[in-house]
Amino acid sequence: MKKLISAIILLTLAATIRAQGERPFRAGVKLGMPNIVGVGIEYAIMNHIAPSLDFSYIPLSIDENTDLGFTFVGVGANYYFNKKNKGLYGGLGVGFLNLGVTEKGLTNPNTFQNDGTGDFSIGATLIEAKVGYRWIWGAFSLTPEAGYALGSVSNSVTYTATFPDGSTAQETYDTSGIPVGAGAIYSVTIGLAF
Repeated sequence: MKKLISAIILLTLAATIRAQGERPFRAGVKLGMPNIVGVGIEYAIMNHIAPSLDFSYIPLSIDENTDLGFTFVGVGANYYFNKKNKGLYGGLGVGFLNLGVTEKGLTNPNTFQNDGTGDFSIGATLIEAKVGYRWIWGAFSLTPEAGYALGSVSNSVTYTATFPDGSTAQETYDTSGIPVGAGAIYSVTIGLAF
């Protein structure tokens, strides 16, 4: 733990000592919806354009037999209205959200033992439009943003049960009738600019 804290302090000092010119690479912790908590990365490639990448993975153990995994990956680009790639911006992007569930202790119909596992996942694709503002003070960066997203879920969900004897059982559920949804998105990214 001491090594991690020392590395963070050294990186922060090195980034702060650097000349106060353009800091095109920005990385930080991103909190909000739909990503909940994760990493946000941006790299300014031109006077106004900055591609971005967001990633979140949250594993949760619901109880001794149920595990849940949440994954979000977002890619997009921001257009800064200021030539220095900071300040007010508008952005467009696409996000891929996945929720997976694994159950343990399923009863095997061949052996009647509780040794099987079952899993399924459901995905959603989001089209995002947002506005935000990036402040950069030396090496530190703060970015609140808000916007709107349209989303649709995958057309089907397959539940697969697997047992140690090699047998499996599958059931597929049609989710194509779920309508396209929409809603607000928002986040705050706290990080470093290099």
